[in-house]
Amino acid sequence: MAKPPAKRSKTDSEEPPNRITRSQAVKDQDKSADDGMSVDAGEDDDGNSGDYDEEDDEAFEYDSEYEEPAPAPPPAAVIDTIVVGSSDEDGSPKAPMDADSELELEDTDLDEPPPEPISKGKKTSRQLYTADVELLLERFGGSTGEQVTNLRREDEQITLSLVHPAFTNGLKLVIVIPDLQGYPKSHQALCYSESEIGSDIESILQEVADLPERADRSIPGLIEYLISRLILGQPAPFTKSHVFDDEDEDEFDYAADEHFYGLSGDSGPNATFMQSLKKDFKELIAAGFRPGYTRVSELDNIISVSKKVNSLGVPVRALQAWDSELLTGEVRYLVLLLNYGSKYPNPDNGTRGEVKFRVGLSPKYKPSKESIAAAFRSANANTYTTGEFEAISLSAPLDSLLVDKFQEILLTRRSNVNVGWAAAEHHCLEPGHTKEAIDKRSCKAADAEETKISGSYRLPPDPMGKNSKSPNNYALLAYSYLVRRFVMCPRFCLICYKKITSGIVALKPFVCESPLCLFQLISMGLGPSLEHEIKTNAPAVDLLVQLTYFATKENRLKLEQQPVGLGLSVPKNLYAPFKIGDETNDFDSLDQTQRNQGLVSLISELPPIIEMQAWLNGADMTHTERSLNKTRKLVDMRDSGISGSAWKLLRWIVASNTSYLKLIEEDDELVQGIPKSYRQFRLVVGSPEKEHALNQAVKVIQRKDQNAVRFPTLYAWHGSSMKNWHSILREGLHFNETINGRAYGHGVYFAKQGEISLGHYAVPSNSTWKGADFGIGKMAALCEIANSPRDFVSSNPYHVVNKVEWIQLRYLIVQRGASFNYNPATENADETTVTTNSQLTRPIPLDPAHPITLNAKALGIPDILPKLEAMDKKLKATIEDLSPSDDELVNSKEPSMVLSPAKGKDKRSLTQILESSSSKATVEKDPFVPVGPELLKHIRVLPPPARPNAGAMRQIMAEARAMMEEQEQDGPTKCGFYLDMERSNDNYFNWILELTGFDPDLPLSKDMKKHGVTSILLEVRFPESFPMSPPFIRVVYPRFLPFLQGGGGHVTAGGSICMDLLTSSGWLPSYNFSAILVQIRMAISSTEPKPARLDPNGWKAPYTMSEAVAGFQRAAAAHGWIVPPELAAMTKQF
Repeated sequence: MAKPPAKRSKTDSEEPPNRITRSQAVKDQDKSADDGMSVDAGEDDDGNSGDYDEEDDEAFEYDSEYEEPAPAPPPAAVIDTIVVGSSDEDGSPKAPMDADSELELEDTDLDEPPPEPISKGKKTSRQLYTADVELLLERFGGSTGEQVTNLRREDEQITLSLVHPAFTNGLKLVIVIPDLQGYPKSHQALCYSESEIGSDIESILQEVADLPERADRSIPGLIEYLISRLILGQPAPFTKSHVFDDEDEDEFDYAADEHFYGLSGDSGPNATFMQSLKKDFKELIAAGFRPGYTRVSELDNIISVSKKVNSLGVPVRALQAWDSELLTGEVRYLVLLLNYGSKYPNPDNGTRGEVKFRVGLSPKYKPSKESIAAAFRSANANTYTTGEFEAISLSAPLDSLLVDKFQEILLTRRSNVNVGWAAAEHHCLEPGHTKEAIDKRSCKAADAEETKISGSYRLPPDPMGKNSKSPNNYALLAYSYLVRRFVMCPRFCLICYKKITSGIVALKPFVCESPLCLFQLISMGLGPSLEHEIKTNAPAVDLLVQLTYFATKENRLKLEQQPVGLGLSVPKNLYAPFKIGDETNDFDSLDQTQRNQGLVSLISELPPIIEMQAWLNGADMTHTERSLNKTRKLVDMRDSGISGSAWKLLRWIVASNTSYLKLIEEDDELVQGIPKSYRQFRLVVGSPEKEHALNQAVKVIQRKDQNAVRFPTLYAWHGSSMKNWHSILREGLHFNETINGRAYGHGVYFAKQGEISLGHYAVPSNSTWKGADFGIGKMAALCEIANSPRDFVSSNPYHVVNKVEWIQLRYLIVQRGASFNYNPATENADETTVTTNSQLTRPIPLDPAHPITLNAKALGIPDILPKLEAMDKKLKATIEDLSPSDDELVNSKEPSMVLSPAKGKDKRSLTQILESSSSKATVEKDPFVPVGPELLKHIRVLPPPARPNAGAMRQIMAEARAMMEEQEQDGPTKCGFYLDMERSNDNYFNWILELTGFDPDLPLSKDMKKHGVTSILLEVRFPESFPMSPPFIRVVYPRFLPFLQGGGGHVTAGGSICMDLLTSSGWLPSYNFSAILVQIRMAISSTEPKPARLDPNGWKAPYTMSEAVAGFQRAAAAHGWIVPPELAAMTKQF
């Protein structure tokens, strides 16, 4: 090997002209960042560098935990002063180095500590890596004139050539960084050569993989190391003792890990994996999500992230429209499963294909291990498990989006500052984008547009936002992105994932106007699952097929409304029954009339929808099929005797219906006054923005019309011929085409009498689909309209409305056809009229000037909002604890009653931590005012237990978190209670609670208003054995009228709550506190046997604890209830 060149003297201050230093490069990079420029972007037309202009907003800036490390000194020189190329004084380049050439170096001392880090601001590992490589490319990208030449970048792989005397064309090297996490300090690097090399060079290249963290392992540092070893012949500076220093290794108890996972003979995940998991889980919990970990095998480490569907901020009508399984009254979590494999993912590293995704619903925050394992089975098996982890209609498109595009979108964000999700999608979803630089103006516009409409959606906080502390949490990034797409899914194409640019945004997700997307949706079965829709919403599918049959049979389906481009084949003989093997014609080549008749033939092929539903549910499955968890497909029905075109048409019929259509089966949700023999469907056509437009119109009307304040909207009938409803469900009501004349002006016509709409205007079809379950005779819609008849085109005898944004379809009323056991006498009989006595649904007050009737009987429109609110409260009150393994993972130490801030740790109280974890939804200022210190002084707050039970502590904290989340989202007045843990000094075993918002018609409410009392002050004390034993709850203020003096409300004479569920006799550990609070509110509000009243003379006097205990014991003795053994300990006064 060549003789090492002489060193450069320390006293020599001359700086070679072509020297490049890492420290200078970093400084230049800092300067670029300070000037608002990106290190990897050129100048735009205005001369500005970077992805965004200097004045760009910082809405999508993010911080990284990775800071610029201190570069360790190389073995014999510092790269800052390596002469990588220089010129003679006349400017001509020097010749390439040969054996006698000199490379000038500064002296260094290996024993000196590494220099202090050079602050570059917080950037991701990928950004630091990209910056280093871009600078090196500028200097060494050429093929001549440098000792390092032909430097190229291919993702995380760098190729270069070193000018070496033993290699005529240079020593060709490849530096590979398998994982950028930790760059430029703690990442791993490999080096090999593409040249024919000997064992001496090979051993030097192998040293790169063993360099310790204190070495400079950045790309410039590695190149310098290779020069010093291969060209300068310097000795290896790091011995094995350096490389495998015990101080650099993390400790991990593998025996404990085996016990933790219940595994034998398997060491489980490594220390780094588990430490990363713990950190990420804490961040997920802080963001309001529920994380879980399931280890299926050494190669299948699966993370689950979930949130209750009803807490995602999607309007109820939209949830119902997207999938009926999203809103059932039971707890449903939107679950994302991420299969990390054996390696923890790095957001800055390409992981496409390495991380696998599954989206579904589960009644638990983490599905069972068996269902999680099944989710990643081979494609020919059912990957979903009934009752554990179930698919929704959006599962397939969301899975595809995450697998195909998420990593690319994420890397685009992380490689470009001030780029949000919308901008990254705009870039990544454009054809040919991989070869182009990001278009900063169009990307900025995409982000700005999303910011503008974000007020209509409740989007999750951006983990890569300016103030985020979790920009590197892969699971958090993926789930936040999923929730964003889920919440706004009608705005995006289900196939190409791009934003839909058509003027109408539908309520339900569909595809864009691209023929290719429609083809993929129908012909390739991509997008929402037809099978799922049939299994969960069969009556609506039956209705849709019939409406399409009517439209095609009567040649009403126009060319622009027909399913072209799907590769449909129709029988050559359009009027004869079709059998597989018969001659066919290409559907697209026919005229409108022939196409419609061809569609009639295909629909006639289809089996009844109820038969399809039974087939898919596997009613006749064999034991073998069930044991194999076989998935049934529609194409296999009737021994595959149905043509593929018929199935494609059915998919198109269902998927193209972008309205919400669902049979109403609950009696209390039916329109009152409609004969029971009619079917009622809940119907919504249009997007949440259309709903918003109606609400805004009502507000404008109310400012000028006092009657609209009391009756904001009115209801009226709209009838139309059966052949028109296929189009109405997809386009909504409009008056672009005159069908029945316009004697009273241009607009949409409505009648107050149902018999008019269902009579003259609802023209029945002259044919029926033979497979219909409920054959349609006539059909009309009940519509909600902004109540401003003076602004209608006409209001007598019909409402004629020319502002379509004032109209919203609400119900579809379907009358059975005469050929399907039609009996007018039965249908119009009084005894068949629907009536309800539900406590949760009441008729909406209707403007008496505009009543709606059917057969001269007034109708009642049910207000289901109270029912939905009760359902929502019930779901929010159901809190599921983390599993023992997940809890142990997150909480390695027992939680203390009051956090004692340690050095460098979070110094917030438990209250602040829990509040920061709750929903950040913005609510209007609540008028509620908590009681003041003059009343709180009557409560002696317990000191926290010296050694609290960990299980009780976790349960109580979960209860508190749930209540504070609801309180922060809805406000005390709406949710009916006020809880502030600071009033308890963060002692979670002793709550101070206020009840508010009682029905103003209650005698108690009138008494409270009379005396200026705004809430009922309660004290709650939890035993250390909670939830095995009940809490003790008492009223502190105001004082109630005792039962013996005519009072009620289940409050004892001493102020304690008199209910068996708060005793050992009636308590169950499964009770949650929100449900208990509902019971207490109902008991206090009860007027049986007597209503609760305030003591007219002594209402101001607070109850004492001794009174409460005595009253509780007396009530328990009188009813034969068992007093909890912890009562004395719970009610001690200090």
